[in-house]
Amino acid sequence: MKHFLFILAFLTITFSTPEALGKSKGIPDWFLSNLKNQIGVWITNNESYKSKDEPYNRYKLVWKWGVDKTSMTGQLYGIIDDKGPIKLWEYIQYWDSEKKEAIAFQAGYNGLTGVGKLLPTINNEITVIQKFNSPSGKSFEEKHIVRLRDNIKKTISFYRDENGNWKKNRSYEWVKKVTDENISSKIDTLPSGELMLTQSIIINASVDNLWKAYTTAEGWKKWVTPVVDIDFRINGTIKSNYDSTSKIGDKGTIVNHILNYIPYKQITMQAELEENFPQFMKGEEKNLYSIVYFEKLRKNKTKLIVYGIGYKNEKQWRDLLKFFIQANEMTLNKLKTILEQT
Repeated sequence: MKHFLFILAFLTITFSTPEALGKSKGIPDWFLSNLKNQIGVWITNNESYKSKDEPYNRYKLVWKWGVDKTSMTGQLYGIIDDKGPIKLWEYIQYWDSEKKEAIAFQAGYNGLTGVGKLLPTINNEITVIQKFNSPSGKSFEEKHIVRLRDNIKKTISFYRDENGNWKKNRSYEWVKKVTDENISSKIDTLPSGELMLTQSIIINASVDNLWKAYTTAEGWKKWVTPVVDIDFRINGTIKSNYDSTSKIGDKGTIVNHILNYIPYKQITMQAELEENFPQFMKGEEKNLYSIVYFEKLRKNKTKLIVYGIGYKNEKQWRDLLKFFIQANEMTLNKLKTILEQT
């Protein structure tokens, strides 16, 4: 299983002056800033690449400070549904004072190790080329480009073809997990016996900004899907597609009907179930509703509560809700991150 494809998930960089780190003589600002911005937990979705040999729904990366905050250590985990995380890689980033280089080292399964240099480039990007070696004597190179925008991290991996040219391989978008005022997710049984999924999160942003993120195409594109068409009115629609190369109406288009709303307070929606939804859901859309509630706590602090109502109390539906919880938490974390950076 080629876990080396995901090794550069941990890399990002900013060029601001580090705060509260304390400059260490001989270590450049860009590297110290890189360390500061990495500390914490990062999550990405792997559904696009999931397979029999790679069964992980998500990847989780945990970065912690090293000695004197001049280095850091990390671990990459694979997550399969509701099972415990599986450790795949261990990392360390440090500054080599003799070579005057930023070094990225990692060790993984079957004794595979990789080492390379971190190089800052323009536009808050970083490029790294690592050489990997296995105990059997085999070696190969991997190249990664990492981009940071609004505290959302995109990683792009490359491999060499038979002619020695770099070819694009995979890309991932990582969201920093909220550690303060985290998301709450719970499943309740309604008096009818049906299930209700309730998820809430507190966002340090105004109700106005949160409403715009939900009800305008410009806001929606920043945190949900890259392709969207919104006709926001009673009996209007939100049409979207996760494929950035597609257009509305292409395969994979999701249609949410806006049944009613109270401005800056509540939205009630119902989705059409397109071909990517499980077969057992087909015909049940008339019973499925999503209610989004906006609760103003302070001028720039809002509690967002999302209710999913009408799920059947059966094993296949309960398993589906586990997936919804994971996917929705990632999306809501992304919304929080983007709004709190503006």
